Amino acid sequence: MNTAKKAQVILNNRVDYADFIPEGYAIVDQNIVFGDFNGDGLKDFVAIIADGDLNDFDDDNYPGDVRIIIYEGTEEETYVKRAQSGNMTYAFIYEEGDYIKIIKSNVISITHQSMRSDYELKFRFEPNYDTYMLIGTEYSNYGNAYLEGAGDFSTNYLNKTRTIKRRTFNPEQETIIYLPEEKIKLKEDIRTINQVDGSSIDALICCG
Repeated sequence: MNTAKKAQVILNNRVDYADFIPEGYAIVDQNIVFGDFNGDGLKDFVAIIADGDLNDFDDDNYPGDVRIIIYEGTEEETYVKRAQSGNMTYAFIYEEGDYIKIIKSNVISITHQSMRSDYELKFRFEPNYDTYMLIGTEYSNYGNAYLEGAGDFSTNYLNKTRTIKRRTFNPEQETIIYLPEEKIKLKEDIRTINQVDGSSIDALICCG
């Protein structure tokens, strides 16, 4: 069987996907997406998984082990785990939703939204590192009623640049004021996906 046919067998045989998820974990809200992430012509998949009973999440009792996990397809018609994030914690998935999408054919986009902010993490297989790296983030803070803290933060970890567009509110004129765009250079090196976890998110998306 040629590579294309093998990939199709993997893609169509959905019953096998669960066999590769670690014991004690389950895919969150069917957040599993397929694509050729490493450019070898075989279908890979990325999923968000969590331990515990997915039908009985509880902020106080849920152990909160949540991972972004990547499996690559092989010519033996199976999958091999290639990379996973650190613990994103229950706060990452406290609302139901579709968290994963693929952009530009091979960039894995993971999104999170809350009442006052949302962010996007972008991962890509980087041959020079031979693993999946965090190449960029997008963060929007809505601020409060007076737009205190509001702004958009776009970070490119490949060129170590963060673009910031802040906004505030003029209560006297009842208008939104858009402040001059800022560009800052980052000192942090590009990170592997396993270096990303719930405790590092704030620094990665806006404050590092």
